[in-house]
Amino acid sequence: MYRFIITFFLLFCQLMYAQDFGCMDEIACNYDSSATQSNLIFNTPLATGSSMVVGIVTTLENNLMVNDEIGAFYTNENGDFICAGSLIFSGENNVITIYGDDPLTIYQDGFLENETIYFFINREIENNVYVVFETSVVLIDGEDFMVGQQNQISNNYVTESQAVSLVFNVSNFQFGCDYVELNDDCNSIDYTCGSIDFIDNNNFLEVNDLHFEEATGVTISFWMYDDNWSLSENNQNSFGYFFDFGSSLNTRYVVRWRDDVKGIQAFYEKNIDSDGSPNEFLSDGITQNPNFNPNYGNCISSPCYTSEQTSATYIIPPADYSNNPNVYNWWESGECNWKNITAVFCANAVRLYVDGNIVQQSMTNNYTPGPIFSLEDTDLKIIGSDQFGTQFCDVRIDEFRVWSRALSSLEVIERIGDNIDINLNILAEQNNAIGQLEGYWKFDGLSLANQITGELAVNNEPDIIFSTQQYCNYSCNNYEYSVVCTDNSNNDCDACTPAEGCMDENADNYDPNADIDNGLCFYYGCMDDGLHDFSYIPGLAACNYDPMANVNFISLDDFQNPCQYPIVGYDCDDNCLYDCDNDGICDWLPHCFDLLGNLIVTDLVNNTTLLDSPDGVPDCLLFTDPIQVDNCVPIIDFDLVNNITLEIGPDNIPDCLDNINYEDYYNPLQTDSDGDGIGNSCDDNDATTQIGCIDDTACNFDIWADFACDDNNGDGLADCCVYCYLNDCENYPTEYFVESIGYVTGPYDCLGYCADLNNDGDYDDLDGDDICDMVDNCPDFWNPNQFDADENGIGDACEEIFSIDNSIHMQYEIYPNPFSNHTTIRFNNPNFHLIQVEIFSLSGKSVYKESVNSDVFHLSSSSFSIGLYIIEINYDKLIARDVLIVE
Repeated sequence: MYRFIITFFLLFCQLMYAQDFGCMDEIACNYDSSATQSNLIFNTPLATGSSMVVGIVTTLENNLMVNDEIGAFYTNENGDFICAGSLIFSGENNVITIYGDDPLTIYQDGFLENETIYFFINREIENNVYVVFETSVVLIDGEDFMVGQQNQISNNYVTESQAVSLVFNVSNFQFGCDYVELNDDCNSIDYTCGSIDFIDNNNFLEVNDLHFEEATGVTISFWMYDDNWSLSENNQNSFGYFFDFGSSLNTRYVVRWRDDVKGIQAFYEKNIDSDGSPNEFLSDGITQNPNFNPNYGNCISSPCYTSEQTSATYIIPPADYSNNPNVYNWWESGECNWKNITAVFCANAVRLYVDGNIVQQSMTNNYTPGPIFSLEDTDLKIIGSDQFGTQFCDVRIDEFRVWSRALSSLEVIERIGDNIDINLNILAEQNNAIGQLEGYWKFDGLSLANQITGELAVNNEPDIIFSTQQYCNYSCNNYEYSVVCTDNSNNDCDACTPAEGCMDENADNYDPNADIDNGLCFYYGCMDDGLHDFSYIPGLAACNYDPMANVNFISLDDFQNPCQYPIVGYDCDDNCLYDCDNDGICDWLPHCFDLLGNLIVTDLVNNTTLLDSPDGVPDCLLFTDPIQVDNCVPIIDFDLVNNITLEIGPDNIPDCLDNINYEDYYNPLQTDSDGDGIGNSCDDNDATTQIGCIDDTACNFDIWADFACDDNNGDGLADCCVYCYLNDCENYPTEYFVESIGYVTGPYDCLGYCADLNNDGDYDDLDGDDICDMVDNCPDFWNPNQFDADENGIGDACEEIFSIDNSIHMQYEIYPNPFSNHTTIRFNNPNFHLIQVEIFSLSGKSVYKESVNSDVFHLSSSSFSIGLYIIEINYDKLIARDVLIVE
């Protein structure tokens, strides 16, 4: 039954709404002589379970009349206004009750939480004839009002709250009526969507009803049009003022055209004495100027801002400007030569926008917190010229708007729209406690009215020149845009509030909207420089140590330590950290690691009490002796310095001493002929007859050997002698045959390095690819894989053509890659041609080769060590190469 009553009530309202309603104002262009009521119905609101009260205090600013019916309205999903609170004003202090929505019903029958409240007045203008007027209402918190404070709040519904109207202004505009200045032109010429025309004339407008105070920022926006973007011949000055508001003694706001540089300049002045003549003497140079003001141009109080300090100038690029996607292009943006200009004035900066693009910003370097901006009643406010009426703008202007707050970049763009949204929702724009829309001149329908106050601008000439040309000829009655505050920093509806953040573009938390560097820049990376208590290896920086890093994790979602370390006992280039004899074999490993570099974490005893109970500390720390790796090192017990940093302080590794000749312990091949664990270089025990390689041309020649080892294969060489690195003379030959000379030394030495055949002190590896120049198929270019697609003996790195037909590509897939057990290689091989697969190490050595005649091939990791490889696939004169990763 209840739902039926609600349904009937809504249908009844709609029927009432459909009766003879319309605009009843005879001076409006859409006046309807048959209308008997305004097109807004004040029905009795439904008393729901929640409410908010608003007090009307007669001593505060208002122009209400006795018996005015005050209505509080919300809008439904169709945009219709629905009454949810009403009051007949008695002329004394009154309270209007505004009802919230009952969530138990299926229909909205009151205000939703934080929904905008629209106030309208239903007034009897003659006997039983009522019309509805629009209003401008400013609310303050009711509890604050009781203690003498006036803190403005938003005109939003809040359940069980109390508010007081600081200002309740009833305008002259009837709801639903369209107005122009000249009634007889409403039907003769369509000026419904018009603009004010300042081209080739000396007209300007005075808008002296505009005023506000205690604003933390100001935004002024308008559209302008010109056919040549140059001042007219009538204006020989170098400036054309679009507007000139206020006084430099208080605050002055200016946006003007600079014809000297073909650009737009925005600035403001505050607390500057500009009265009087800047010249002390008259033109004769003798007579004292009676109007001379010695304080001209000086600051009279703080804060003080000069035009030079606040100036933001955008210079229009040449017409043949080459487009850059990162730079606004004046000439290629827009479709109809109209430009939106928006200036945002803040204590810390002035921002200038064109068509929603920020084109210039000046920093004042004088940030003053709190509200410093105002516009006084007595100050001149001119649109179309400077305040002296001498420097005219020479453009058409439309949709001129002034806010007593700073709009953010997103809000500026929102109020420009997509070539259609050029009309503002006045009631919604008024609903902001920080600052609101103070002035709005649409110039539609031949009207000079400020849509906020209803007062008309004053033209300096008898004839007002309007234009029927609207911005891009689009609609002028579209309200579809968001009025939600989208501030750049903290969403406080004040884009002047300096956004604090990290201003270093190299930081991981760089904030492009920050105005003030808060000193909290984050640089994610490895912080281990080897000098901290948490250092993995004392004295050794991690391989990816970043001196800029101050946060030791990669991201806020990944707390894994980003530092990368070498195998214990080695540096990041795989060189031994502790190798006093420089033979490439590490003398020692730190004592808490095994020979493979694995941390020994056994914890069976308490390291302090030595009792059989774990204490969370590895037991290996009980022992200070490191693990000997090199089979020939001097055994000393001397540890005073860190072997890496050479700073005073033990590192549990024996020190390298100056008084020891470590050349005597040099044994890179770790030869141990008698197998007693002591390398031959250290084993001079004559009590044991040593057998070893006594060939002094061999890599492992043993000066301590007494007898040569056996020659079981009968090749005339002792079996234990090694003549090449790793005993692999095929890949690391120490002799090389030159046809005209015979065998020569090289190209490798016994340690696998390229020999220094020219005795210049450098290994013979010009390109540094670890392939000796003597055998490198491209010695001038780094090519460790030695790829040679056409097998002509010249490496691909030295040739321009890498395959027979580069336009044809082989189709293949390797998955998974990386892999730890096996991977599968699939080919596009429908005819099962023979395909050759070959895998190379990064040094260019072939480590695997296989031929297949199918479209799938399985590869096991058991044939490889962990690391990176190059896989080469040969198929019908096509060659494909890829990286293979074994984990």
